[in-house]
Amino acid sequence: AIQPFEIRHEILVRVAHLREVAGPAPDEVMLAVEQQDAVAERIGAYVSSGVALTIDGNPAPGTLDRIDYLTVDLLGVLPRPTPIPEPVADAMVGVTIVYLVPGMPETVTLSWSEFSAAVPSVPATVIDPESSGSVMLAPGAATVQWENALLEDPIPTVASVAVEPPRVPVPLLSLPLVVAVLILGVMAVRGRRPTLSLAGARVTLAAAFLTVPVARTSVPVPFNFGSVPSERAARRILAGVLPNVYRAFEFRDEATVYDRLALTVTWSIAARWSWRSGAVRARGWMRWRWSKWTTSGRPTAAASKHVPCGPSAAR
Repeated sequence: AIQPFEIRHEILVRVAHLREVAGPAPDEVMLAVEQQDAVAERIGAYVSSGVALTIDGNPAPGTLDRIDYLTVDLLGVLPRPTPIPEPVADAMVGVTIVYLVPGMPETVTLSWSEFSAAVPSVPATVIDPESSGSVMLAPGAATVQWENALLEDPIPTVASVAVEPPRVPVPLLSLPLVVAVLILGVMAVRGRRPTLSLAGARVTLAAAFLTVPVARTSVPVPFNFGSVPSERAARRILAGVLPNVYRAFEFRDEATVYDRLALTVTWSIAARWSWRSGAVRARGWMRWRWSKWTTSGRPTAAASKHVPCGPSAAR
């Protein structure tokens, strides 16, 4: 699976095809739970030695991320949560090798060298953010190459979310009329042509009400009045904040994650926190987990990220 910042090579292996390498005796029918770790380690070492991956023309070192015994059924392929005795003829092992990249690669070439009489060919599936394709690898054609022909850049983007202050409507034509009403009212109270002043005040007040919808503008509320956004404004802000936080954790470099979070997450007082990535991967899902969170203030937003990853690039 080829995606931004990471290439995941997931290999599905049948234990019976690697008896000589994995270790079950020829007459052994069941693989006991206490034997499974050693068998899985030997399979992982064998598979890792038979894979060569180049990224943009450069050999890429991979990390053996995990090895799982698998359940294969109509729902797909799932890691077995609890070890059980495995029939050697049906036991399946999933090996995951991870290659980290700084962004989205332009070319990826995978070569497979481990063929035998039991496994004369290997099906390989390459998946990128927009498409997938399958080929059959054999001793005479043991290489599959992917070139970046994506229509859109899959690198996550994080943009600042503008928070506009509350605004109040101001009727431009009505304000001078209201001032005129006040002046006429003061003149009536002081006895300066009270009848005419009151009549003029009534007419002016009616005109002020009639012109309210004609010409209006809005001005921001000064100082801290109305600092709590309305429900509609809060929904709009949250709709921009949450995707930003999620996308920030798709980056692998810690400094880059901090930079992206700084566009969205703010602290009222200096905050200290550290995090680590926990690889809990099942059916191609990787979870970033917080290991520690300490702060002397209160952050305005925080989230953990579940990043979808594709299935195997070769089996």
